[in-house]
Amino acid sequence: MSALPYTRTAPDASALGLIVLQSDETIEMDFRRLVPASLNLLTSRVPSGLEVSEASLSAMEGHLKFAATLFPRGMTFAAVGYGCTSGTSVIGPARIADQVMAGVDTKAVTEPVSALIAACRGLSIERLGILSPYVASVSIHLRRVLASNGIETPVFASFDEAEEAAVARIDR
Repeated sequence: MSALPYTRTAPDASALGLIVLQSDETIEMDFRRLVPASLNLLTSRVPSGLEVSEASLSAMEGHLKFAATLFPRGMTFAAVGYGCTSGTSVIGPARIADQVMAGVDTKAVTEPVSALIAACRGLSIERLGILSPYVASVSIHLRRVLASNGIETPVFASFDEAEEAAVARIDR
């Protein structure tokens, strides 16, 4: 048997990466609707606890670097996102960026909390109502982060759900 000649394409420098929670069933489809089909979107998963708590959210920090290493080797991403608002509010955007960049070559790391704060600043929003699926002990972290960035959350409601898998199935 002889080897056939072939050519290879250059790596896609505009690729986007998304680190998704193990229990999340919806974010990939949501992103596919938002991101043009011409962009290469690759996903990896990070272990998440059965119940959402400050401890389970904090524990994800120790898995982010490994989740980032699971993207194809040798690729440079335009950006990698971490898809967990509550996890970001507990771990912090800087630690998330450090962990992701330690695992994959990317020009930028983003997550929902920094995006929310940037959107509020861009739209001059200083007060925001929040509807959270989680128990109050988890939601309070996001409220504190927003407050430290000059965004009040005087209206707050919750479904008070502690089970991570149940959150993705809340439909109203």
